[in-house]
Amino acid sequence: MNYRPLQTASLSDQQNALHCVICGLSHDDFYNPLVCVRGSLETMEDGEFVHLACARRSPDYGFCRYCDLGGRVKVFYAEDINDEGECSDHEGESVPDYPEADRDSFIEIMQDR
Repeated sequence: MNYRPLQTASLSDQQNALHCVICGLSHDDFYNPLVCVRGSLETMEDGEFVHLACARRSPDYGFCRYCDLGGRVKVFYAEDINDEGECSDHEGESVPDYPEADRDSFIEIMQDR
């Protein structure tokens, strides 16, 4: 019976060939995962990759406060995050949908109770 050899190249092996553009270290699934920066090309060959810890310390990268709520952290270039901490997909979500006067009236009613 002929057995085919197992393919040994895995995604981890490909990611180990990649390096963080900040510190230069490679990918580690558990301790130091590499994340593709949104806005760079998101292919394994062409994208810009950073470690989460490096991106958190660098002023050149930022995080969307709404994307982070989904449990999957996404790294953005700092200029792609607005002053409210939103990416282009979530832009304006921090602005209330109701007029400020309605909000103030509601607060007064609740305080009078």
